[in-house]
Amino acid sequence: MSGSARVARYPGMNEATRDTAVNPVPCGFLAKDSGYKTFDRYKDCGLTALSDRSRRPYRQPNRLPVPIEATLVRLKREYPARGAPKIREKLRQRYRHSSMHRPHFFAASLSLKRAPRRTPSMP
Repeated sequence: MSGSARVARYPGMNEATRDTAVNPVPCGFLAKDSGYKTFDRYKDCGLTALSDRSRRPYRQPNRLPVPIEATLVRLKREYPARGAPKIREKLRQRYRHSSMHRPHFFAASLSLKRAPRRTPSMP
């Protein structure tokens, strides 16, 4: 997207950049709070701040650490018929002398759902 097209998406941005006394959100399609956030990003970063941004959160506080998730997926491949509670128990048995965190079965279940599944190929 070109720079002029980005600014055209936010019509109030041109007037606001020319004159600091102008309200940065004179148009009706953008909420006032969103307009001020966008304007502050524009002042800080320039035209690149007006491009589309991901809505994905920066962090996921309930997500398991990568090594534990990888271990759960590996155990699931070893025991494909078992569900998350039994795989979690297998994790506890295998690493009982370790200081590895044992996840809640629901967190283990979500990790296994996110993991890519291998399906056996048809002959």
